[in-house]
Amino acid sequence: MSAFLEAYKSYDPSVMVDIILMCSQYGFVLSEPGTFVCAYPVMRQDLNTDIEIQSKKGLDECDTWFVYIASGNMKTAIKKLPEREYIAFERFDNKTRVYRFDRIRRLYGKQ
Repeated sequence: MSAFLEAYKSYDPSVMVDIILMCSQYGFVLSEPGTFVCAYPVMRQDLNTDIEIQSKKGLDECDTWFVYIASGNMKTAIKKLPEREYIAFERFDNKTRVYRFDRIRRLYGKQ
């Protein structure tokens, strides 16, 4: 089964479409047979608030990737994700995890 289909099983289809559209317009989407990732840029200080991206203005100042969907080979995803200072994600438990991006790259063998 492809990484996309695995992710698709975990989300409400209408929510997933919205996430993919937002990340396609403002962030990062990677879809390969073994890897699927949707991430968007945010300021680390805004991680625990409702985030609505309404324009591209200010996105260059964002210091964090929030990975909304990830499935498959994360080593591939981390290698292709453009660098920011931090990376954040949740694991279906409403606990946001935040790491320095360079640390995650080292853990996945990039540096």
